[in-house]
Order: sequence, then structure tokens, then C-alpha cells
Amino acid sequence: MPAICCNGCATPGSEKRIIEGGNPNYYFLNLELGFADNRAFIDYLDARGIPSDIKRYGCQALYRFSALEQYRRDCPNAEALLSGMTTLPVHPALGEEELDYMADVINGYQAP
Repeated sequence: MPAICCNGCATPGSEKRIIEGGNPNYYFLNLELGFADNRAFIDYLDARGIPSDIKRYGCQALYRFSALEQYRRDCPNAEALLSGMTTLPVHPALGEEELDYMADVINGYQAP
């Protein structure tokens, strides 16, 4: 299913990588971003009905949650990972029409 979704995506600044030996979860696809303003891309998708777990759940490094604050240690890798990615839904309930729509929306993005 993820391959169908991303075969039509060609937006510069977004990249899908299939990791050799990786196991797909068939729920979401991580999309690596390289825009000057990655959040603008996430907001663009959200405004067009394409949810991102990054936005929906307020993803942040675990030590930023108050329950784990006492264990805080700087982790620039976690910060960089979370600020440089988004997720796309690719669960089995999505049909080809929805996947084509997502590819069209992604390809229609023009970075500010």
C-alpha cells in the first residue's frame, strides 16, 4: 500500500525511503522533509484533509512531556528527526482514489 501512495509523489523537499529489511506497519508512512518550513507543508496537508500524526498528537521528544521532565537530557537527534518528518496515512481502508488524491495534493505543494 505505501508504494501505491508514493509512486505518484514527486515534490522536491519530501522524500520517501524504503529501508532494506524494514517491515511496513500499513498504518502510516514516514515522509522525510527538507523544506525551509516543514510545518507549513504539514499545515498545507492538514488543511486539505490529510492528517499528520506529528500535528494530530503534538509529537515531540519524550523528555518534553511534563511526566518525563525530570529525565530531560538534550537529544538533538530526536529534535531533528521530529522537526524533519511527517506521516501520511496509508492504512488498508484507504482506496486508490484517496491515495491518488494524497499524491496530487503533495505534488501541488509550492513551498513559501
